[in-house]
Amino acid sequence: MKLRRLHLTGFGHFCDVDLPTGSEDLSGRLTVIHGPNEAGKSTLLEFIRTMLFGFPDRGRDRHFPPFAGGRHGGRLQVLD
Repeated sequence: MKLRRLHLTGFGHFCDVDLPTGSEDLSGRLTVIHGPNEAGKSTLLEFIRTMLFGFPDRGRDRHFPPFAGGRHGGRLQVLD
């Protein structure tokens, strides 16, 4: 399974974000996400984990709430 695209409607400080931007996708052999401290790398990883394995039953609203607005969650596009 490969991740092709991510869309975060509201997760942590991300609001209405598409990754990657434009017409490209993440279907290459290797994708590296880098950035300075507090750029959101760990938040992005937690979003992927949460979408694949589910939101926690308890404290769902407190699990990376959307600080910048938007509905809590997003979507993944995967290639099998």
